[in-house]
Amino acid sequence: MKRVMIDIETLGVKNDAVVLSIAALGFKFCGIDEVGPRASWIAPEGYVWYPSLREQFARGRSVSEGTLEWWQRDELAGARADWAYLDGVKCEEMIESVYQSLAQVVENADEVWADGIVFDIGILESLFSPLPPPWKSYNVARDLRTVRNLLPVKRFHTGPPLVGFAHDPLYDCKHQIETLWSLWPEEPKENAKLFRPELFERAVAESPEPSVDRLRE
Repeated sequence: MKRVMIDIETLGVKNDAVVLSIAALGFKFCGIDEVGPRASWIAPEGYVWYPSLREQFARGRSVSEGTLEWWQRDELAGARADWAYLDGVKCEEMIESVYQSLAQVVENADEVWADGIVFDIGILESLFSPLPPPWKSYNVARDLRTVRNLLPVKRFHTGPPLVGFAHDPLYDCKHQIETLWSLWPEEPKENAKLFRPELFERAVAESPEPSVDRLRE
């Protein structure tokens, strides 16, 4: 099972918003996918891209005055320092180059997660248009926000705290993976029912009880 978490930072909330940064981090759940009920990262360093602002402005992508004001809050100073065009160190990339790099990260991914796919996934699809989405098909997108609103917390993170700050996209990816891990079902049949419907009937068929009707309640 290949899973990738995505997070973006923008200068607006519309689909055509200017994108400041994009992060992607592959992950798996040990104990659910393998051996212990704990999240682990496939690529601990993750990947971060900074799409060219000049190219985005030339394409007419939008900036929200409200979002600019929101970014000026004191608690976001660390996140603002990550902006490539401010620190003079990070390299901005052409949009097609970002697309090709992200496509390699999500290649053959079974699930591409984001904390609200209408925002992150929708804006990325707009940014890369007219190219097709970099993930292999429309049905790999998964929405952490929906899962968080529907499922109770099943476990709490007991490891070392994450290092970083909110609205740094790579930090947010790690935080979102930890959140998903805290909600993830432990039972294989429950897991299949919620996240892999095509495996649900098989999981039920392999168990003499309970009945299908009972599991569907």
